[in-house]
Amino acid sequence: MEGVNVKGCFAWSLLGFQMTKYNANRINNKKKKMEEFEGGASEGGRGPSIWDTFTHNHPGMIKDHSTGDIATDSYHRNKEDVALMKDMGFDAYRFSISWSRILPTGSLSGGVNKEGIKYYNNLINELISNGMQPFVTLFHWDSPQGLEDRYAGFLSPNIV
Repeated sequence: MEGVNVKGCFAWSLLGFQMTKYNANRINNKKKKMEEFEGGASEGGRGPSIWDTFTHNHPGMIKDHSTGDIATDSYHRNKEDVALMKDMGFDAYRFSISWSRILPTGSLSGGVNKEGIKYYNNLINELISNGMQPFVTLFHWDSPQGLEDRYAGFLSPNIV
């Protein structure tokens, strides 16, 4: 793979990025979805997400019956995780931000969780101070349970 061609992507062009300049082999990174690694599901002011509800209500649908409650516990061990990635030679880390950790009820009217902002800010600072480029995904198929309860999730235009 020579690179990623996103010429037509409006957001990239607004930011001035020309992704075709980047060779996919140049960036040695690790990617993780929040619910696979973060843990701390009921800590730090995080609200419940649709994935939390699903894994608790349907444990048989997950091969090992696990939930994201603890996962790999990166919520508590992120400095250790970053050190391991650095030792392995990673120069980038792609991760998703838990919408439920930033906006526990899913909307600004429910309040912004400053502890959640601090967690991600600290993670990003740790990555940068260890020479790694953070790549942040703002939505990775998990949303606050409050929005699902209120609007039936993305079935409603009101969720946007």
